[in-house]
Amino acid sequence: MKIKQQIMQLRRIVDDWDANPLLDDAQEHLFGRLAEALAVYDYEKRHGQPPTERVCLLCGKLVSECYC
Repeated sequence: MKIKQQIMQLRRIVDDWDANPLLDDAQEHLFGRLAEALAVYDYEKRHGQPPTERVCLLCGKLVSECYC
């Protein structure tokens, strides 16, 4: 499987996480970290450099530029 397909699959899993109940806190922590990692990945792909601060999970902008 190519990396692009793996990332798309991870996105589907994280998106489904919002709709499904979790079994425990460990799963919530895992899927939260995956969502953060994918947001940082998207930011770095768009801007060509890693973010200097946290990235908003809703809009994908830096937290200082976010108005969500």
